Amino acid sequence: MTALLIDQLRGHLEGWQEDLPPAWVPVLKDVELNWAGVSPTRKASEHPVIPQRRGQVASGRPAGSHLFKALDEVPPHQVRAVMIGQDPYPHPKLATGRSFEPGDQTTWSPQTPKSLQRIAQMLAVHRDGQSTDPPLGDAHWATWCERFNKGRLPPPPALFAHWAGQGVLCLNLALTHTKFEGPEQDQHMALWQPVLQAVVRHLAGRESPRPLLVMPWSGKVRNALAPLDLALPRALCLPGHHPNARGSGDKPLFFDQPNPFSTANQALADAHGQALNW
Repeated sequence: MTALLIDQLRGHLEGWQEDLPPAWVPVLKDVELNWAGVSPTRKASEHPVIPQRRGQVASGRPAGSHLFKALDEVPPHQVRAVMIGQDPYPHPKLATGRSFEPGDQTTWSPQTPKSLQRIAQMLAVHRDGQSTDPPLGDAHWATWCERFNKGRLPPPPALFAHWAGQGVLCLNLALTHTKFEGPEQDQHMALWQPVLQAVVRHLAGRESPRPLLVMPWSGKVRNALAPLDLALPRALCLPGHHPNARGSGDKPLFFDQPNPFSTANQALADAHGQALNW
């Protein structure tokens, strides 16, 4: 009998709500995954489902990584911004449970994933007051990397911990991954869409004097959020390109847009909110 992806995922995710941190249980305890979004005939992947469940230990996986690591770090009442990617990095040693965080990277290096390389460059430009020295671009990563390791940016683990301390929730549309292939990735995204919607709906509807930044970084994420009413008075939706998206001439589209960190703080200022220390 042919093993199926839907059974592979059901086995991995049985009792998934038991892994939720206590502060998020009221938000997500009644959410049902969208199993209708997973093909009933697609063969199981030869790759494992990543990241692992809470408390599971697997060789080569980042310490502390699990499905809901992002939620562990930032309880609902502390969330000021939601930075939303598409899905986990497609390698067990990289996927942590937070969007864009690479689990095996303790310093900036040529092995830093391209998406984080581009995010880091835009962040450095924001922090430096829009100075682009060296110029933005993949071709200049070695220079950026050298300067980051000399203190221009904290190393990746410290950067993501700092963002969590600022109330930045780094979340993916899909919380699981098996194979780096479009149709299979799309099924993971469809499966987890109700969870992302529930998180954003709750945060945008809070009784809070502080505005909420919602930063969907891809068309697929924006489509997943389309059914929600993000025109609420305290929700600021700032869509952007995914850091891996490319346009004509293979140019990264992430660089061909206003700086997302500066744009975010300007939106907060316009809404009489306090700027984030990105």
